[in-house]
Amino acid sequence: GRTLFRSMLADHGITPRMEHYACMVDLLGRTGHLDEAYDIVTTMPFRPSKSLLESLLGACRFHGNSKLGESVGKILTESDHGNPRSYVMLSNIYASAGKWSDYERLRSDMEAKGLIKDVGVSLIGGTY
Repeated sequence: GRTLFRSMLADHGITPRMEHYACMVDLLGRTGHLDEAYDIVTTMPFRPSKSLLESLLGACRFHGNSKLGESVGKILTESDHGNPRSYVMLSNIYASAGKWSDYERLRSDMEAKGLIKDVGVSLIGGTY
């Protein structure tokens, strides 16, 4: 994936767009190369999308990197005040790391802003 990404511009003259950067961040995040994924986010020629940052935040939680997850989560919660998903993902990272005071502070912040966690629904073998 890295080789193809680098060769886009160098060999083919194709300027990477947001979706190309998002694919690289997802690929690196899934394989545990979180610092490299974060480097891509911070050096992109444009502002990263919310979905790209959420992908990296999810990878941080999966791989147990609470320090980087906190950095990414803060970017998300500061730029997207009305999205409860970012707050929930970051609070879950705090909980996994045993940072209960940060967890409580973030959940209180959610409550003060009137943000409600989305309710998940599953349906197996039936109709809704």
